[in-house]
Amino acid sequence: MRYTRTPMPNPLDSIPPIPLKATELSDGDYNAFRELIYRHSRINLGENKKGLVNSRLGKRLRATGLSTFKEYLNHLNSRDGEVELTHFIDAISTNHTFFFRETGHYEFLTQTVLPRFLESSGEPVWSDRNLRIWSAACSTGEEPYSIAMTVHEPVFKLKHRDYTIQATDISNSVLKSANKGVFKYDRSQAIDEHLLRKYFQKGAGKNEGMVRAKDEIRRKINFQQLNLLSGSYPFRESFHVIFNRNVMIYFDLPTQQELINQMLPLMAPGGYLFIGHSESLNGLDHPLKQLQPSIYQKV
Repeated sequence: MRYTRTPMPNPLDSIPPIPLKATELSDGDYNAFRELIYRHSRINLGENKKGLVNSRLGKRLRATGLSTFKEYLNHLNSRDGEVELTHFIDAISTNHTFFFRETGHYEFLTQTVLPRFLESSGEPVWSDRNLRIWSAACSTGEEPYSIAMTVHEPVFKLKHRDYTIQATDISNSVLKSANKGVFKYDRSQAIDEHLLRKYFQKGAGKNEGMVRAKDEIRRKINFQQLNLLSGSYPFRESFHVIFNRNVMIYFDLPTQQELINQMLPLMAPGGYLFIGHSESLNGLDHPLKQLQPSIYQKV
């Protein structure tokens, strides 16, 4: 099947490089950017992230036509910098991701969570017919689409069962990309061939080399912008599963505690929390039981 929507070109590709001197980020400017991103997103950049910030903000200099990081910093702090501040947060917070990252979590979802949901006639929360999952930092969408591919067929094999996936991120730009469900074909290589054929369409013509998620899983995912440290969440029902992976590594300990405190009320009794393999809840006050190094349960 063909689809006609052509991916939009990246406007940054046509902007000429800026002079080398403008890409030299001083320690003073780096610390100022660190304070700014912490104030607006609570991301705690370490001293070893200077190269990453230098690279990502160099693109924003080209986009804004500014010559130095000092000018860019002044612009962000000005009355006219509100729109660019959003782009600044997007640039710093966007992280690399891929389909079925940390495969053990999807195996646990298949072997433990789904059987409990599909066979739990005696558990009130787990017998409400709708499995609710939250991908709390979904980035460009690989995580929620991987979740959907994992749960879709088992859930719909039984009558009167359903699932919903809430997918949130602080970055509006990655959410726009995720909502389209369009990916370069080489990024889909982590997907098993039968799942790729079942849930994705290959592009043809102008869209050759791309794949697009089919509507049957796209319509199960609701994408929306959310700052996890905003203080309030727009959800009315609790979640059976929360994927909060590779988020807390960017926060200091007090911010991690604040985040866990805000998420706990949204976990259903007996619900599961997945965090990244490089993360831990050690040092935090919480009632969760650790099942595996990166999997916790609310008991």
